[in-house]
Amino acid sequence: MKIHFPKREVSFVSARGTRLNAQPRNAGFPSALHSQRGLTLIECLVYISVLFVVLGVAYKASDQFVGNSLDLRRNAADIVHALQAGERWRADVRAATGPLRLEVFEGDEVLEIPQTAGTVLYQFARGNVWRAQSKQERWILLLSKVKNSRIQFDQGQKVRSVRWEVELKSRHEPAKVRPLFSFQSIPAIQASR
Repeated sequence: MKIHFPKREVSFVSARGTRLNAQPRNAGFPSALHSQRGLTLIECLVYISVLFVVLGVAYKASDQFVGNSLDLRRNAADIVHALQAGERWRADVRAATGPLRLEVFEGDEVLEIPQTAGTVLYQFARGNVWRAQSKQERWILLLSKVKNSRIQFDQGQKVRSVRWEVELKSRHEPAKVRPLFSFQSIPAIQASR
């Protein structure tokens, strides 16, 4: 058996004399006999744990994205430095006024390029490529983080060219792609023949 209580309308008179109607006390809300549902402690803990899992996955993805972005920036900088060094080397070889000489002592290669202003020297030592304007000048670091450097003279049918192969050190082992560059040039004294 249900007991129904009559709804009463309450009205007030304002100071100006107008009549104001007030809604019954539980209008728009479930009746007092129905139970109101709330969140239990276990449901709150489940929601919080799901939130932590989602935030953890998002943090891991963003951290990996930032790491890959920094690796890409470093690789791009290494490629730019290698290309600039290669173009500098090619310009020096093209400006040669005499035959190039390659000397190897104690595992270090030294390439001598005679030019009108003196002899330009390139040396691969201790993982770096160095350049000097002459034998009396100081050595300037041209390229760092070099794993291998090799200079070869290639004899063609009419022209003898010079090839420089440079392999940079990889940041990750095993490397997905070997950072290997090959530059080739012909001295100007042979190109004019």
